[in-house]
Amino acid sequence: MINNALNGKKLPVYGDGKNVRDWLYMEDHCKAIDLVQQKGRDGETYNIGGHNEKQNIEIVETIIDVLREYLPDTDPRKAHITKDLIEHVTDRKGHDRRYAIAPDKIKAELGWEPETMFKEGIRKTIVWYMAYTFDLARLLVDMIPSEKYGYYHATNEGGYISWYDFTVEIYKQAGYSTKVIPVTTAEYGLSKAKRPFNSRLDKSKLAENGFEPLPTWQDALHRYLEELKRAEMD
Repeated sequence: MINNALNGKKLPVYGDGKNVRDWLYMEDHCKAIDLVQQKGRDGETYNIGGHNEKQNIEIVETIIDVLREYLPDTDPRKAHITKDLIEHVTDRKGHDRRYAIAPDKIKAELGWEPETMFKEGIRKTIVWYMAYTFDLARLLVDMIPSEKYGYYHATNEGGYISWYDFTVEIYKQAGYSTKVIPVTTAEYGLSKAKRPFNSRLDKSKLAENGFEPLPTWQDALHRYLEELKRAEMD
């Protein structure tokens, strides 16, 4: 929906759009899973719900509203992001009218409940999407009609880096003079997973098939930091 809206494409909504779903922000979900792993009873089942029941049409309208709030008036995409993009399509057969989660057990036993309501969560999602995943989404959209099938590796340009290099660049672009001290896996000592020292993907097939490469990772990081600043100002 976000990608379609940014590109002025129709936003298909099943039926009258009044099917209800419970929405949960990804970070809250991860926190719940981590809590269950640490403190949950072995063999028990815990429902994780967001207390954010929304109709599908509400979700689409909220995405439109947040994008319009978020994009500056100088961005040419803003003009076509309106509710006119919404297109009601034939409903799925047997489409459930409502899904609901009862998270009473996880709250009672473990004290967990979601921290992020829907409007805040979708705003955070859009900020993250605009900076990091939009480039990949653009590439996928370019690939779909091309019929150039097969396996492709896609990562940002800008050279190979370590997590240390990436962290240093974050502080640099954010304007901090924080000293970053690299720590080896052996020194860290807490990870049980065997981590490869060097992970690289061969992206040559993308260029060979005429696809536009992704921007540099430095550029992606810069845009992400700019989006965070703008979100904080809003």
